[in-house]
Amino acid sequence: MGDASLPHGTPGDSSECQVCMDDLSAANYAEYRTSAGELGKEKGGGRCESQFHDYKRMVENSKCAAEFRRLLHKGPPVTLRDAKAFPGPNDGEVHSLWYMKDGAVHSAKLKGALEGAARLQYWEQLRKFQPPSKEGGKEGGEEEEEEATKEIEKEEK
Repeated sequence: MGDASLPHGTPGDSSECQVCMDDLSAANYAEYRTSAGELGKEKGGGRCESQFHDYKRMVENSKCAAEFRRLLHKGPPVTLRDAKAFPGPNDGEVHSLWYMKDGAVHSAKLKGALEGAARLQYWEQLRKFQPPSKEGGKEGGEEEEEEATKEIEKEEK
């Protein structure tokens, strides 16, 4: 997955996590790698534990059509993903994490995440639902649906 012996940084005296703004220390300092090899820094924590479940909760309880379409467009996450927290060429998708506290490289795969056919089946189920609208009826979003269909077809190949 990665080489823990590669040179790594350390948190500076006034370093803070760019995601949650907490102070960085040896106990919570982590570096992330995108599949393209980009390296960044963040506070290591439970995001791999919670992000897939958070995604499911947000999709299933969405009351905003735009939010619903954005969540559905990219599909269920498999690895840690956040374009703002993890800037890089892959829209914030993370390949691996290095934690200073144990000096080891860890997978960025999300706890509970679905892969392969199970992921595609779940994504297809979600696509059958219509996003909420302000009027309480159904809203189309045909352009986003076409994009999501293309993404699913790419995944299947």
